[in-house]
Amino acid sequence: MRRLALLLFLLPLVLASHAAEEDAGTAALPFLRLGVGARALAMGEAYAADAHGVEAAVLNPAALANLRRYEVSFTHDEHLVETSFEFGAFGLPISGGEAGGVALAGRYLSYGEMQGYDQYGMPTE
Repeated sequence: MRRLALLLFLLPLVLASHAAEEDAGTAALPFLRLGVGARALAMGEAYAADAHGVEAAVLNPAALANLRRYEVSFTHDEHLVETSFEFGAFGLPISGGEAGGVALAGRYLSYGEMQGYDQYGMPTE
């Protein structure tokens, strides 16, 4: 009976550790890992515990409870070739900040113009 109980206890742990890969979460939507806000980027994105302002909508949404005034934030990053990343957020305190705050945030990633080719290697529109 003890062996069965031990097996039932250890089996989920073994399966969970096997399912967790080193590169899990890196294949889809990698642009969601791009940092926002000058302060967070300057701190090497170790900013979740100290997040305040409207950037908290991305970094630590619970910190929006400390929002005391209207805030707007924009980020524009140029990356390789024609790739660019845009971020915008608007924060609104509720009842003058006494009841916390809400934010509306959006991200946009543009890969620029990409030349298409057909099966013969000829450029397409």
